[in-house]
Amino acid sequence: MTEPAPGVYEHLITHRLAERLHHLDAALLQHGRLDPADSHEFLTRHLATLISRALKAVPGGGDDRLARQVELANRLADAVADLNPDAVTPGDQVVDTKTCCTPSRPRPSRPRSPPFPSAPPPRSPPARCWSTAATSPGSGTRSSTRRPPPTTSTCSARSSSGRGCGSWSRPYGS
Repeated sequence: MTEPAPGVYEHLITHRLAERLHHLDAALLQHGRLDPADSHEFLTRHLATLISRALKAVPGGGDDRLARQVELANRLADAVADLNPDAVTPGDQVVDTKTCCTPSRPRPSRPRSPPFPSAPPPRSPPARCWSTAATSPGSGTRSSTRRPPPTTSTCSARSSSGRGCGSWSRPYGS
């Protein structure tokens, strides 16, 4: 008899699994209590496996096999209705053995979230700059005397509304 794969968890203990677990060292086993709040999920998974196995085992091929699979599915739905009448209605029966609903057009792709906006590129507001460059006072032209290059530059910028938006100083040429 083969041993269960390591890591078997969240499975209902069926007769077959109990037989396999019986041969293992009890120290290796860990059991948990089935929580009533989510027990329907465990039982649904178990029954889905059994129903899938039964539908796959229907013999034959083509439309004949498909019709027998639909008949079996409807009989299983009837059995559930017999056991719990509130759970299944006649509207749950499969009526068309050859077709199922599929999207008639491609699903729209999920809209991508826009990327985080980056900072806008810096705008150059109108600015008045004064430097300590060698100019003749009041003439606006370079003087003929050679002075050492300036070491700082000062700028007072104004926004498009004409209001001052600050001033700054920095080493000349940087």
